[in-house]
Order: sequence, then structure tokens, then C-alpha cells
Amino acid sequence: MPDEHADCESAYALRQLVTVASRYFKRWCLAGDGGAQPKAGSRTSD
Repeated sequence: MPDEHADCESAYALRQLVTVASRYFKRWCLAGDGGAQPKAGSRTSD
């Protein structure tokens, strides 16, 4: 793979990672946890 395409691949991977991370963060905020903890169904720290 040419070097100029390696930058495109890493930029694409980074964009995908940011998209997924922001999606999960938004879901946690909407769930009322403020994005601190994911809702896993069982919370043992209460």
C-alpha cells in the first residue's frame, strides 16, 4: 500500500472510532448516567 493511502486508512479508522465513541457517550447521557458508566444491566456499586 502506498504511503499516501496509509494516511487515508488511519484517518478513516479514527473517524469510525470517534463516531462509535460519541454514539455510546450520547446513549449513556440519554440513559441518565451522564456518560460515566454504561448500563450493563447489573450495577453492583450502589
